Amino acid sequence: MVNNKRISWIDWSKVIAIYMVLLGHFIDKCNSTNVFLGHWIYSFHMPFFFFISGYLFKIKEKRFVDLLKRVFHSLILPYIGLNLISNLFLVPTWILSGTGWNEQIFYFITADGGGQSGPTWFLVALAWIWILSWWILNLRKPIQYITLLSSIIFAYCFPYHPWLRADVSIAALPFFMVGQYLRRRDWLRDISGRALISFVMFFFLSIIGVYYNDGVNIYDRDFGPSPLLYYPLAFVGIGQLVAFSMLLNKLRFKIIEILSTGTIAIMGLHGVEDLYFTTLARRMFHVDIQAYMGIPIVYVIECLIIMAISYFVIILLSKWTPWVIGNRKLSV
Repeated sequence: MVNNKRISWIDWSKVIAIYMVLLGHFIDKCNSTNVFLGHWIYSFHMPFFFFISGYLFKIKEKRFVDLLKRVFHSLILPYIGLNLISNLFLVPTWILSGTGWNEQIFYFITADGGGQSGPTWFLVALAWIWILSWWILNLRKPIQYITLLSSIIFAYCFPYHPWLRADVSIAALPFFMVGQYLRRRDWLRDISGRALISFVMFFFLSIIGVYYNDGVNIYDRDFGPSPLLYYPLAFVGIGQLVAFSMLLNKLRFKIIEILSTGTIAIMGLHGVEDLYFTTLARRMFHVDIQAYMGIPIVYVIECLIIMAISYFVIILLSKWTPWVIGNRKLSV
């Protein structure tokens, strides 16, 4: 049974975005000739997750220490749990190869983004943003806007990449805060009334913009050859995804709700899921999927298979270790 209290377009947008995360990683992994598709995906997929996190974020705590407790339970514990699960399934590869464990420990301690559970860097960056936003939202509006402008200037100018994604959190702060502002003022209602034309407009602007700005990646604070285009194009990309998802708003499926609830699990575990899937396909059915990864339909279908595997993984996690997905409610 679907949950009628959920906002359907949010579920759709999160599921589409996490599928694009997988697709973007697969395109990178197989050195696909579909470079433009990868650039288009990277122009907005992670900014969207910061945006939607801001849209859904509500300050419940009056005391800062209470916020820190929520950060720990909702973001840090899942970060730890997802890395532990992923690395547990990597133990056989470490034993067989005699290497790997020390690199994984480094990735885990620094939130470096490497390894099979690398995408969990997002949780650490979001933890910083929650903390920053708690302070920022208590400032007067003009000071808030100055702070956001300063974060963009910092993102462009800061020359270093410190551990624990502190620099990325500041670069991503505008996406989170814009999501928060839109929720408070209910501005997205203007898009919902004309979702189709909004999607078409945003889509074409996104395609044209990516053509001029080439590849970007917020994780590396790589803003492309025309850096000033990065933030406008990211918001345009977010707009196209939101508008497209609103076209699907009346379609409600339990599988979409579950995948939406467990997007952080998909982020953290799709790497090891893919490793086991491709290994089993090679060992049991003598099918070397990697040999065909240059063919677009192959990695498109493989991403769908990983999403299907993730569906059952999310259900298992919600039943046995709900803290790994931040105790997010899952009605099955």
